[in-house]
Amino acid sequence: MKQPARRVNKLERAEQKKAAMEYYQSGSGMFLFRNRSKVASLELPKVSADGKKWIEPGQTWKGDSYFMKMIPREAVLVETLTEQKKEEVNMQDRLILDQPDQVTTAGKVEHAVVQGKVAINEVNPNEAETKDRLLTEDPLAGVTIIRD
Repeated sequence: MKQPARRVNKLERAEQKKAAMEYYQSGSGMFLFRNRSKVASLELPKVSADGKKWIEPGQTWKGDSYFMKMIPREAVLVETLTEQKKEEVNMQDRLILDQPDQVTTAGKVEHAVVQGKVAINEVNPNEAETKDRLLTEDPLAGVTIIRD
């Protein structure tokens, strides 16, 4: 049975709205924009990096990638000051379970991340620090216990 949604008071709702606005108005990089209009002032949807809210005709302002949506009509991109950082996903940084299944002639390949030194010599176990690692979610999958 589904639980009813928890009611939210005014303070919590205001915090949720503030967090949502910060998320939607966030941007990356730094760019120089110019008001495209020759007669009308432009009101920005958020305060620019210069601290301006109103831009006079032909005036420039600094802002992040959030203002890129204004380029076709209200603004012109003058210069790129700093580039946007594209998030590069490294295969090692991804979770083991996010890796696609790989099947070879020997069978299904299990992915594991080895961190630090691995103890090769069991005679001297203090040489390398060993930690237990869980490779599957259900380590006893396929194991049957038979009792007498």
